[in-house]
Amino acid sequence: MRMMHKRLLWAFALVLALSFSYNAQHALAYTGSGSCGAKARWALNDDGILTISGTGPMTDYQISTAPWYAYFIRDNIKQIVIEEGITTVGTYAFMSLWNVTDVYLPSTLKEIHDHGFLQEKGLERIHFSEGLETIGEEAFMDCESLIQAELPHSLLAMGSAVFKRCLNLSAVDVRENVTAIPENAFFQCESLTSIRIGEGVTAIGSGAFAFTLKTGLKMTVWLPDNITTGIGLNIRDYDRVYVHAGSQTADHL
Repeated sequence: MRMMHKRLLWAFALVLALSFSYNAQHALAYTGSGSCGAKARWALNDDGILTISGTGPMTDYQISTAPWYAYFIRDNIKQIVIEEGITTVGTYAFMSLWNVTDVYLPSTLKEIHDHGFLQEKGLERIHFSEGLETIGEEAFMDCESLIQAELPHSLLAMGSAVFKRCLNLSAVDVRENVTAIPENAFFQCESLTSIRIGEGVTAIGSGAFAFTLKTGLKMTVWLPDNITTGIGLNIRDYDRVYVHAGSQTADHL
């Protein structure tokens, strides 16, 4: 009986060991590749780099329908590299990839569609290239770890709530070709200490910069002379905000 008991224990231990080995190898196998547009392809390597290559636009997706979700590999993705030739980021394409820290965008990219990078909670840096013209609604909303997002000079338009609740974003520089900052664009970006708004901006939407100053911080805001419609700063604790503004905007603060 004692010998039989030992044999059963050894058999159980062997099964556990084989199961662990299988699961480890299976986890390492969570890479993949495939299509993500008519002429666009994706590939994830062992280093966690998701590369989008080819030409033309990416597919627009519904929530969690991009192919890197179906392959159960999203938790392995650490960087997103979109190569030259790709012209758009699809709707919901990279939503909730929580382990991504860096995104690299090419000069051929013209549009980031709505919700493209929504809720990438670990994202720290977006490496924009000149050439991008449009960023859609909520494209980077709830990217809580985002600290760097230097917008390109080529940018023409942004959608509402585009950087809403990016809690660690410290500086915003809206370039000269943007004509309007939409509502809630930087709502509750509570670590902002510098806001610079380009000369092309004539309108700031409601709540664009609401609740953007955390206790203990000071903020400097640069505004152009030609804002004619609305002023959506709504920044609390005005005694800690230093504004450089033209005569047409100073009365609206």
